[in-house]
Amino acid sequence: MVRMIEAIEVNGTKSVQPISFLTNRDLYSSVLEARRNNINVPIYVAENQEVLNASRGQKLNSGDSILAITSFPVPSLLTELIQNPPILILEDILNAENVGSILCTAFCLGITSVVASPTTWAALKDTRAARCSMGTIYYHRFVRSNSLSETIQEMQKCSGITV
Repeated sequence: MVRMIEAIEVNGTKSVQPISFLTNRDLYSSVLEARRNNINVPIYVAENQEVLNASRGQKLNSGDSILAITSFPVPSLLTELIQNPPILILEDILNAENVGSILCTAFCLGITSVVASPTTWAALKDTRAARCSMGTIYYHRFVRSNSLSETIQEMQKCSGITV
């Protein structure tokens, strides 16, 4: 969650748009309170851990006690991604954990632009992708491509892009 907040502070809401946060008093004070103006969405504070556990449907440890409702991924235009190569193209990856691991590795290599097929787009929405990416997923910008062959042809027309 902290990486999501940091990504919002760095990139704005280009890749993730928070709708609200729910947390406990301690994490509100240590993580969210100072950033409240940067986040600019409702932040709800639960007075006890049981409320958070019931909201999530499982017992949370204290480090996981910030829950968020977000709009993610936020689609970008291909013309925006082309300005920030290299671009990772992900086709038909069904497993959210694999998508998250790939995005974590890509981020470590400096790749933050991603073109995704509809199947991969669905995996991006799974919270397991965010966990497996160790939060780096929120630093990426995404284009959803219904036809990767057409998207690749469009990319090949741009100078400076090699596919």
